[in-house]
Amino acid sequence: MAGTATMWWIWFHPLSLDDRFLVFIREQTPVWYWPLVAWATLSPGVVVLLLGTVGRSAWRVWFERVSRGGAGKGTLPPWPQDAEDEGPSLVIGEVHHRTRLEEVSEPAWLVMPEMALYTGTIIFGAVGTGKTTSCMRPFTEQLVNWQAGNEEKKVAGLCLEVKGDFCFDVKRMLRECGREDDYMELNLERDGFAWNPLDAPWVDPSSLAYTIASLLNQLYGRGKEPFWQQAYSDLACKIIVFKRLQYPPWVTLRDIYRYAIDQAGWGEEIAAMKGVLEERWNCPDVWEVTVDWRAHREHGDRLAEWTWRDVGRGRMCTRQDTRADVEPLIELLKGDLGVEFRVEESYRGIAWGLDGQAQKHLKVTQVAELEAVSRWYKNQWLELAEQTRTNVVTGLAVFLGVFDLPDVGRKFAPPCPDDEDGGTALGLPPCLPPLSDLMESGKFLAFNMPAGKNPNLARALGVMLKQAWLSTLLLRPQRMKQPWNEGREWRPVLFVCDEYQQFVTVGESDPAGDEKAFALTRQSKCIPLLATQSISSLRSALGSGESWRTLLQTLRSRIFLPLGDDASAKTASDLCGQVTRMKASFSVSENTSRAGVSWLSGRAGGGGSSAGLSKSYQERREPLFTPRDFLVLGNYQAIVQLFDGKSVGDAVRCFLMPDYVARKLGRRIPWFRAKERGLF
Repeated sequence: MAGTATMWWIWFHPLSLDDRFLVFIREQTPVWYWPLVAWATLSPGVVVLLLGTVGRSAWRVWFERVSRGGAGKGTLPPWPQDAEDEGPSLVIGEVHHRTRLEEVSEPAWLVMPEMALYTGTIIFGAVGTGKTTSCMRPFTEQLVNWQAGNEEKKVAGLCLEVKGDFCFDVKRMLRECGREDDYMELNLERDGFAWNPLDAPWVDPSSLAYTIASLLNQLYGRGKEPFWQQAYSDLACKIIVFKRLQYPPWVTLRDIYRYAIDQAGWGEEIAAMKGVLEERWNCPDVWEVTVDWRAHREHGDRLAEWTWRDVGRGRMCTRQDTRADVEPLIELLKGDLGVEFRVEESYRGIAWGLDGQAQKHLKVTQVAELEAVSRWYKNQWLELAEQTRTNVVTGLAVFLGVFDLPDVGRKFAPPCPDDEDGGTALGLPPCLPPLSDLMESGKFLAFNMPAGKNPNLARALGVMLKQAWLSTLLLRPQRMKQPWNEGREWRPVLFVCDEYQQFVTVGESDPAGDEKAFALTRQSKCIPLLATQSISSLRSALGSGESWRTLLQTLRSRIFLPLGDDASAKTASDLCGQVTRMKASFSVSENTSRAGVSWLSGRAGGGGSSAGLSKSYQERREPLFTPRDFLVLGNYQAIVQLFDGKSVGDAVRCFLMPDYVARKLGRRIPWFRAKERGLF
């Protein structure tokens, strides 16, 4: 504007250098001549600039605060996210003033980049503050929609909740983005899938047994005497080892319960197993053909006539009864396809895909394991006092007995899917595929078991599913580095848990626990998205101790909605840190030269006096957000401490939009406009 005024003045009022005043100055004081010429030329622009600055300052001081319809007020920038972006991201909400409840003319979006997603996010908020509507549902929908049409990149996930409604929201999200077939559900109803919590062949028996014993402690409390947990683990471990000697090596929680309560029958089966192993390893009775997984994928249509299994190490294997049955396959691989393969004799009662050396090692191992179980049963278990054995069995049976009931057993203690029909001929639901297969195929598994029906069972199964999911994720880094997986696309895996205090577990000195899993799953591309009511709810679920602090430090990004208790607010304020601010202080003084007391009134007084007032400033360290800020937040407002993948920034005040507002309006509007219209 100043430049325009200057050009207008020069054009319509050109400066004459022959002016007598200028000529006089040029002759008398040449040093002032050109500065005066420049000033005469530029003065209109300078005047306009000064007037504009004064006017803008006056507007901002006296009028901007009362004006709600100014140009650009509350105008949102473009949405920073697209479903076809190279990597996933998360838009949390609007940021106006960073610390005060104050609207600005140019708000910004608070965005969590991809690398920050893998370090974990936890949401705190009291009952009714909008955790589900403004965080869980919008955040999950953003991640589910990312690359929804790309079979190699779309996000896989697990959803845990206790109310029974969030699963339907996830199902709707998947249907709206064209991923309806990716939804899979675990429940106690007639439909859905069955799942065996102990179906983890890569986990050694002692670890599975330890998980069961730890779960008993979490459900029923930890006793002062460690003997009982050790006894539970020991008994469950030996049963799992024994069941894995059978073929197929399939063990369920119902099997552990039945073997534990029938000690005599178990002893008879241990004695009979020696003959079973001798018969199994008598002579090879099947033939196997193994090919590389890339060749199997390339020629899948030509190889579909045979049943194939992934046997690890980048290999696919098929098993036939006789040599004549594999001859057509060998001719096809040699001739038309030209694919490298391996033909091996094997045994019907062992795992697929083992070469001759591995078979010999397995034979020696199984014989040694049977001897170890038999030795333990005779020399240790039976030597315990009968009352002690009864107490150990009762401690296991009080929890595992529920899996012997028909409704629970059919869904969570199913028959082995390797059987001829896997129980489907009896009307049993199909078994859930391995969790690793669900992850790598982009499926979304939902655990839909409302806590109102059976709180203990819902929590126990939810915890076991969570631990199985996280332990499967921990195998990913090794698979990523294997040469046969070079160049493979590894999709993100989402872990969504509403009401996280119902499923949280920590290991403390034990090797298990969420704090240990979340610390290691970043490389596995796991995206933890957790919501709970408060920090106090986590502390009460985890018991005494400082384990909750260890858990929180593994979740780098934290979103605080209104909190309902002072302890959580104080901790949240401490987590957000302190800042240095200049604070004013005042002091008042009064002096008199002749002090005395009046003989008539008895009041202090005197002669002339003087009063003084002084004001000083000093730096003070104080919380960026006080505990009161967390307690008086309005609904759909949050204080967010965000980790951007490189560093943790200062906490900011963020405004969250409920998902139903955008769904109702069909567009996004600023938070303050939605508030004015009473949309929430």
